[in-house]
Amino acid sequence: MPLSRRLPHLRGLGFRARAPLYATVNVGRLEARYAEGESVTVASLIGKKLISGKMKQVKVLGAGDLTKKLSFRGRFTFSQKATDKIRATGATAV
Repeated sequence: MPLSRRLPHLRGLGFRARAPLYATVNVGRLEARYAEGESVTVASLIGKKLISGKMKQVKVLGAGDLTKKLSFRGRFTFSQKATDKIRATGATAV
């Protein structure tokens, strides 16, 4: 009998081990936690307990409203809806 049939809990382990670890944050949560003109970094997100400390990359999603002009610095990925909301406020991403 093949090893994968004898140990079914190990099936597909290699793919999950190489998957990138992204933390997700909605723009509505950024609106509530950050002040106007404040800089958003991965370290500040960890400090405000929006993401856990083991995450290295952050994806910003478009749920919620954003009215404050924020500055994003670091490894961020943005969804299309989040990009539209961020550009509407005049925020910058470095």
